Formats: sequence, structure tokens, C-alpha cells
Amino acid sequence: MPTDALVLTENPYNAEVATSQLDEAVTPTDGFFKRNHYEYPAIEGTWTVDVDGTTVSLEQIQQHPFRRFESIMECAGNGRTLLYPLPPGTPWNLGAVSNGMWGGTSLRNVLGDTGGALEVVFEGADFGDDGRGFYGRSLPAAEAMREDVLLCWEMNGQPLTREHGGPLRLVVPGAYGMASVKWLNRIYRSDKPYQGYYQVEDYQIHVPGKPSRPIGGLRPRALITRATAQEVRGWAWSGTGPVTEVEVRVGQGSLKAELGEERGPYAWRSFRCALDLGPGKHCLVVLARDAAGNVQPEAPQWNTQGYENNCAQIVTV
Repeated sequence: MPTDALVLTENPYNAEVATSQLDEAVTPTDGFFKRNHYEYPAIEGTWTVDVDGTTVSLEQIQQHPFRRFESIMECAGNGRTLLYPLPPGTPWNLGAVSNGMWGGTSLRNVLGDTGGALEVVFEGADFGDDGRGFYGRSLPAAEAMREDVLLCWEMNGQPLTREHGGPLRLVVPGAYGMASVKWLNRIYRSDKPYQGYYQVEDYQIHVPGKPSRPIGGLRPRALITRATAQEVRGWAWSGTGPVTEVEVRVGQGSLKAELGEERGPYAWRSFRCALDLGPGKHCLVVLARDAAGNVQPEAPQWNTQGYENNCAQIVTV
């Protein structure tokens, strides 16, 4: 991380950068936010993965067809500090998001097929002494077989670093970061729902008086990285469809931002809006809309763990 990173917890290490540093379309590796549940696992010798009981080396996985694409990686707790009262958990501001260039092979190239399984389970090498076991998540079998679900060993054109899950991690584009299991060392098909702690206890939306539900796909968000009297600009993304509009509200007025190039179905998209603000303080609000009709809410939607908070960002100029 850059020296001006905001370290939120030391052990496990969790850190973000100021949104003003998220200028580049592909976030530099040292500028990526870091999210951990436990200490970094030891990485020694030849990395192998247990695939349905068969030991497969990283070198064998790397023999499969290679593909590379950009994708957002966003923590489900991004924006937690905008909720009141503040829920428990890492106090992320708005910097727990980055856009990376990921390289590897489709999971289905290695797994073959689902074999009629209900789910595919993924476990990492990271674990703690809290009795919760190794970090693990599962995907519905059909979801796991998507071409873009990646066994990833490359990030931004370089070997995947330990800090970001190297030497091998899962990348599930369109989903929040908890689905993209790091330090991946076990994959298996299951005909029963996975009952791991981080699947059924954590990463759930709990709102008093309402049924709980698991976290869904990335919700639409527009993130301001620069705001002056002359312009506002930043990035917008969604996991439920391409971003089609960014609205900029200034006082009682509303403007449509100019959208930049589409960088792929899972990458963020730049926006820019020219302004002509007079003297005094002005409140800017940005709202993203995607092709599925989903729009950012203006107000936070509180839940007990502070997940999926994609409320509109407000900046004073």
C-alpha cells in the first residue's frame, strides 16, 4: 500500500486509500485496498489445490487456456461508516474498492462440469483461532460454471502477490469481494448447501423485523474522485447490468454526466460533468443507474452488519 494508506486494522491487516487516489482506470497493485479476515497464510514450496480429492499443482492449472479481463473488486462493507448507528465490522469509508486486470483460466476448464452437484465449494488457506475454520464460500453450480469465474494467478500483468491472494485465488466478477476466495487450495462439488461460517452466518443482510437474506451482486454506485467548482468526475459500476447514466445533483438542479468508454462488462466506467459554481458552498450528489433499471438510493439502508450500503455520495465544494 502507498504510505498514505488508511490502515483500519493491523491484525488482520485491512487498509484502503482515499478516493482521490483512485484516478487510474486499472488500480495499481500497491493502491488496491486490502481485506483480510485472518493473518496472511504462509506460502511455501509448490502450490497445490485439492480438486475433488485430487491434488492439482498450480503449474497444471496454468496449462489451461489463459484469459484476462478487468473487473471491480469491492468489499461488501464498503461505505459502512456512512451508516448510523455504526454497525460492527471494519470501518470502511469509500475506499474499499479497486478495479483490477485479472488473468487466469476459467474454473470450468479445471473442474470440467458440475457432475450434477448443487454447489461448488471453495476454501482458502487463511484461518484463525476463532473456531470458524478456514475461510470458505460456495457458488451455485450454474454460477460457478460461468466462463468468467476465474482461477486467477495474475494481477495487473504480474504474478498475483500474497497480499491479494497469491499464488492462486478465485475471481467472481459481478459479486462482492467475499466471493473471490484468496489463497485457494481446495475446490469440491457438493450436493448439499455449504454451511461454512462465512456463507451462512456472516455476509448476510439482517434488518430487524425482516427476513434475512444473503448478500447479492454488486449494487450500482457512483464514486467521486475529484470535485471542484468547474467539474466533478469519478467512476461508476454495477453488478446487475452496465452503467447507463450518472446523475449529478447540485442544489435543486440536476445534470447528466458524460460517461467514458466501456472497459468491459465487469469494470468500472468513468464519468465527468462540467460545472460552473459560483461563490459559496455547494452540495454535490451523484447517482448511478444501470441497464437493469437499478438506481442508487439517496439515503443509507441500514442493516445490522453494514453491508451493501451503496447510498449516494455527497461532497461539499
